[in-house]
Amino acid sequence: MDSQKIIVIIPTFNEINNLPILINLIVEQNIPDLTILIVDDNSPDGTADCARDLSRTYDDLICVLGIPTKQGLANAYKKGFAWALSKGYDVLVQMDGDLSHNPGYMKPMINKLDSYDVVIGSRYIEKGKISDKWSFLRKGISSFGNFTIRNILLVPVRDITSGFKVFNHQAAKAINWNKIYCTGFGFQSEVTFQCHKLGYSIFEMPILFEDRLHGKSKMTFRILLETIVKIIIIRLFRFSKV
Repeated sequence: MDSQKIIVIIPTFNEINNLPILINLIVEQNIPDLTILIVDDNSPDGTADCARDLSRTYDDLICVLGIPTKQGLANAYKKGFAWALSKGYDVLVQMDGDLSHNPGYMKPMINKLDSYDVVIGSRYIEKGKISDKWSFLRKGISSFGNFTIRNILLVPVRDITSGFKVFNHQAAKAINWNKIYCTGFGFQSEVTFQCHKLGYSIFEMPILFEDRLHGKSKMTFRILLETIVKIIIIRLFRFSKV
């Protein structure tokens, strides 16, 4: 981790209450040469302004990309990764802005890049867990979606829908965002799929996936079904083009 430029990419939409807590937790990890990039998807609650205020508080540790019109999670990550790669960051971390991903896992995940190209924070391997605050229905939707997508894409990653990932520069640069077709959370599976097909080594680290502190989950069964349909189309008709 020494002498590496590290960036944490966090897409946000209406996370004004969670963001100050999350930034403080990240800063407390004392990771050297760290930058935090907030990519705000036109939040009406003032999340982007909150991030700019936090940047002044933390001595410009935080950079903010504001998207003029809401375009979805995949687009936010596309812009965030493009910005980070153009600045020459060696390690790229992606995580949610709702406190479901504990920044305490960042250091051990980054350290694993000594042996792997991509490290995934996993709920569905041994010692991985989901918050007890999740309802039975929500756990069922998540588990069903992950199992179905993993088996459609034939990728040996237990938590293929995880949004908590760490990439080295080479693996992140290899992702072809023009071949990402899901606009919502399903793009996470496509990114992992691409890394696997391109031959990059992937390690899953068990994490406890926390419940968000403020706000409501944006996941619904309808969104899941739409994602599965898109993944099936990708597998059947676009598989050879990746």
